[in-house]
Amino acid sequence: MTPTNKDSFHEFLRIWLYQLENILTQLQDSPRGPSGEISRDMDHHDVFFLAKSDLARRDPALALSLPWLSPLSRAALWMGGWRPAAVYRIVLLASTGLSAVQAAAMEAMREATRAEEAAVEREIARVQNGMVGLVMKGREKAAERRIFAGMERVAVAADEVRREAIGRVMQILSPGQGVEFLVQLGMMELGLYGLGHECVV
Repeated sequence: MTPTNKDSFHEFLRIWLYQLENILTQLQDSPRGPSGEISRDMDHHDVFFLAKSDLARRDPALALSLPWLSPLSRAALWMGGWRPAAVYRIVLLASTGLSAVQAAAMEAMREATRAEEAAVEREIARVQNGMVGLVMKGREKAAERRIFAGMERVAVAADEVRREAIGRVMQILSPGQGVEFLVQLGMMELGLYGLGHECVV
């Protein structure tokens, strides 16, 4: 299914979330972290980020706002989704029992992710400033084109930071720890994107 507009992406997200619930159930039933189930979860997230990127190319404002979500869910969004640095808090919530080496690596990767978040935020500020300048010069059409292109870049970049953050965490954790992390991440996403689970961000 290739989502092309608000309604089709909403339907895509509904199906994706129900599939995520099934994956989480299988992960929880296999606490030792079978590589097949972990890979399935990672692939499932890749499908979501690819769909969001495709949506951003057609309608960046929709990709950044997800307007059908509840007001509480929208308040928790950062550039069209959860804040990437949240994955490091999720690791702690998952009670994964990090070793000293893992904790040090996690902190280094958290700082790298924060720097990438800041870069995305600077990009949206540049887009806004450029748009204002064009409007003040009476170039509304040029401003509209710039904001559209800029929002697409921001939407795609934000999802890439999220995808990279998940990958970084999974590189540090053992398979068993990874299962706990993916379950907590999935529960957050189910809550954030609308199936009634508690949101932890």
